[in-house]
Amino acid sequence: MSDKTYVLSLSADTFNAFKMDFDSSLQRLLQKMDKLQSDSASINCKISVALTPAPERNFDAAREGDTVQVMKPSFSHEISTEIKVKDKTTGNLSGNRKLVWDEELMEYVMKDIDDGQTSLFDTAQSRQNAASPVEQEPPQLPEGIVDVDYTVISDDKGYILRNPDKCGIKDQWGILKVLVGERMTVSRSAGHCYAETADGIIALGSAYLAEDPRHVDDSILEPHLAEEIACNGFGTVQVGDHEEPEKIVVECLECGGILLDAENPNVQKGDAE
Repeated sequence: MSDKTYVLSLSADTFNAFKMDFDSSLQRLLQKMDKLQSDSASINCKISVALTPAPERNFDAAREGDTVQVMKPSFSHEISTEIKVKDKTTGNLSGNRKLVWDEELMEYVMKDIDDGQTSLFDTAQSRQNAASPVEQEPPQLPEGIVDVDYTVISDDKGYILRNPDKCGIKDQWGILKVLVGERMTVSRSAGHCYAETADGIIALGSAYLAEDPRHVDDSILEPHLAEEIACNGFGTVQVGDHEEPEKIVVECLECGGILLDAENPNVQKGDAE
């Protein structure tokens, strides 16, 4: 068991994953501002904290196996950016009207101010109001269109790599499937190594917590600092109703070294063709 102390401060290494994501988001924001010639933008950071009770072995207890309850903290972060592009439309609603309280609607409405004069339009409107009302059917949607609420699930690779938990990815195989075909560059920041895609997304790194599917130890990445690596899939197997690679390899394009070599966990031995 490790006796390491994780200091809960942004100046410590504990939140390196958050700091790297922030740096990456900031650079992407500045690139977009430069491209759109925007002079105003914002970056919003949110860190959610949760405490979950969990048992821990009590080594000071007289009876072996006794436990004490501790609280397990969990920190999840979300970083969003917004570019402000000025688009202004103006209008005005006034006229010779007054503000009155409508007893039927139970709210304030505007009515024309009665100045004692009758116009041709007033007469025509009075005749129209006296006529029998014609019921109008509500507008129908075109055939094939259903009026329902829906949720869009993003298939954007960048969003998935930044939010694997929200996309149901729990293990490294899930991340590697997304990265197949990608080329990345290995770099170092704040004492941690990471692999960054061409779009500036930190796809793999040692700063992520050990249970994060994007976590890769420094001992694997450090020998390939400043080198380009690629994620490739090999073979094809049927998993449910879709096909997946039989195995995925992350290799260095400069020295040919293998960083990661993962077999498809959804296929039992002997099932692969």
